[in-house]
Formats: sequence, structure tokens, C-alpha cells
Amino acid sequence: MSIPRGDVKETLLQRAQTLVDELLQDPLLADLPKDVHIDEVEACIASEEGTPFTIHVKRFDGKTLDVALPQAADVRMLKFAVQRAISKLREGSSCRPISWRYTWERYCLVYVKHSQRIRLLDDSHPLEDYGIAGEDQIMFARNLLSRDVPGGRRHVRAKRWGRRQ
Repeated sequence: MSIPRGDVKETLLQRAQTLVDELLQDPLLADLPKDVHIDEVEACIASEEGTPFTIHVKRFDGKTLDVALPQAADVRMLKFAVQRAISKLREGSSCRPISWRYTWERYCLVYVKHSQRIRLLDDSHPLEDYGIAGEDQIMFARNLLSRDVPGGRRHVRAKRWGRRQ
């Protein structure tokens, strides 16, 4: 006797959903949203253990976002936490969604340490290597594109449309 393939898939999905519901009933995980990401779970667990640190991210409009990260966080985790925090702020609004690919191409995160601006460009680089610790402030800054650097992009002559050759 064999069980139809669709029934097995449906049974597994129901079982997985009941396990997830049981996990979300746990008091430690009760404050997490339904669409939680593994980085947020790690930050929540780290906060319960007392080991996370909070980064203050200053936006262009002057407002700051508080982002909790585990001690071993890298730049990619910081960027993802910033994306999630901003998305949560804009959740009920009728604004267009943000293109994060465009955002990270045009802007980067900058850490100011002893009046020196350090651009966080390498996503796999740990935050502790930059000297970033708890309660530090990070801000957005415009990326330097190749056309912004002298000699980075050649000047192309403009075409003259009214002229025949």
C-alpha cells in the first residue's frame, strides 16, 4: 500500500507548521515576527544570553535606528539588520518598496572613529576588525563611483546630431 505523493507532502507541511507553532509559543521566541530570519533569531538568543551589542545607524533624515547584533557579526549581517529595521518602519505605509541592490550600489555604511571615516565595503569582514563595539554609531554615506574618482572614467565626446559627415 503506497500513499499518494501529494498526501505525503501535505502531511509533512502540516507537521512542520505544528512544530513551528510550538516553537513560537516558547516565551523566549514569542516576540519574533512570523517571517523571522535566522540572523534575528541569533540576535534574540544572544540578547537572552547577554552577549549582543547595539549599533545606532544614523539615516540621512537624522533619525537613528537601533540594531541588535551578535558579537561575531559581519558587515553583511549589519546590512541585513538595517534592511529589516527600515522595512519594519515602512510596513504599513503606501510608499514604494526600497531597492536594496540599488541602495547598496550607491550608498555604504560608514563608521567614524577618532574623526576618521571608515567605509564598511567588504561584506564578509567582521565588525570587530573595524573596531566597532556596542553603542557605536554608523551612518550612511554616498559610495565613490568610478566616475567620481579623477581618471576613473574616460570622457566621451558628445555626438552632434545636426551635422553630417
